Amino acid sequence: MKQAGRQPVRPPGRPRGRPRGLLSEAKGRQIMQAALNTFLQHGYKGTSMDRVAREAGVSKQTVYSHYRDKKGLFTALVAHLSEKLFPPELLTVPAEAEPGALLRTMARAYVDALGTWEHTAFNRLVLAESPRFPELGEIYLRKAVEPGLNMIVAYLQQHRELAISDPEATARAFFSALSSFAIGRELLQEKYLMPMDTDRLIKVLVHMITKL
Repeated sequence: MKQAGRQPVRPPGRPRGRPRGLLSEAKGRQIMQAALNTFLQHGYKGTSMDRVAREAGVSKQTVYSHYRDKKGLFTALVAHLSEKLFPPELLTVPAEAEPGALLRTMARAYVDALGTWEHTAFNRLVLAESPRFPELGEIYLRKAVEPGLNMIVAYLQQHRELAISDPEATARAFFSALSSFAIGRELLQEKYLMPMDTDRLIKVLVHMITKL
């Protein structure tokens, strides 16, 4: 005989179901890929939330409820792409990490990510659309560049033994050189006209900062 008021015991670790209003990881990736494809194909002006929804194979309500408007969707896309530029584990390195190893790892991850077709095409989009939509450049800088830049600035400030007189300018010069190299290699075809080994460039940049 069942005891009144007793609730069935749920096995440990059994999922309780996804809270309403949250996108699944797979659905989120699906929408981000659709947004990237649509922005690249139609530009910022020609992209609409409806087009992204059709590309993703989801309802318009799903896209609107999670990203509100086109600017919000674009911001989310930049944040999504920036995770490849600066993976979370690179933004939370311990203060005692060896400077040369950290900078080499950061530089390699940054250059490799910028060299992917996604970032190459997306950089071309931002550069082309920014004159008409200045907010796109600001979103890209805040979401895709600033996190890694701020981390390196803080790290250089902590390591006084490096004797860096201006950590912020040093970090900006470091990333500017990497960006110029990666973007020029892909967008301007420098990899064919002015080839240079990535590790060679990174070695020189790290030495300029650490003297190692």
